[in-house]
Amino acid sequence: MDNACDPSPPLSVSQEAVCTVKSEAPDPTVTCKKEEPWPANERVENKNTTVSTSGDRTKTSSESSTFECNICHAILSAKHNLRRHISEVHERRRPFKCELCGSAFTQKAALKRHDDVIHQGIANFVCDQCGYRFTSAVKLRLHVDSVHLDLRKFVCDLCGADFKSKQRLNSHVNAVHEESPALQCEICYSILSSKSSLSRHIASVHAEQVPAECNICFAVLCSKDSLNRHIAAVHEGNP
Repeated sequence: MDNACDPSPPLSVSQEAVCTVKSEAPDPTVTCKKEEPWPANERVENKNTTVSTSGDRTKTSSESSTFECNICHAILSAKHNLRRHISEVHERRRPFKCELCGSAFTQKAALKRHDDVIHQGIANFVCDQCGYRFTSAVKLRLHVDSVHLDLRKFVCDLCGADFKSKQRLNSHVNAVHEESPALQCEICYSILSSKSSLSRHIASVHAEQVPAECNICFAVLCSKDSLNRHIAAVHEGNP
């Protein structure tokens, strides 16, 4: 078959030199598109990979990119996490409401647990150390291991550091091993890009009284003090 792309003069690697065979008939039509050439050791980036002219392929930033909140400058690991962060933290959307008591929640699962624990009374697994109630033995065991026994089951494969939760492990990996910004909010574990961003984040998100969520029944209270009173009255039986 005759070459549809004239090889003379010789071409160096170009940004785009694509030959697309449009037909498998005996005389296929070949469309060639050529852009300006570059040196042979340059790297070509596309949506999924970075390809050097020698054939090496590595992940691009699109596969490990982070997303920064333009309100408080928190760094999130995925676009859907950013949307959820804005909805829950800044817009304070809690679309799932309990029909029995009016408590509002950010997630349907949290509403279901609230109903199970508070209204249905099916949280029969009680921690004998703090009185927290759970709907399954597995959840009770996880609570005891992480809170009371201080067991750290989430281990970093890169350096061996261990953590109580997967969230803290992920924050560690992002900050230490993936060259993400190393400033972390000690309140919510968000990763910030600079000290000024961290200061703005704390001022805008944590300085004022913000809703606090009960980790037993996931009810949302207007402040930490209200949360403490809620736990004492509802879960510990101290009016």
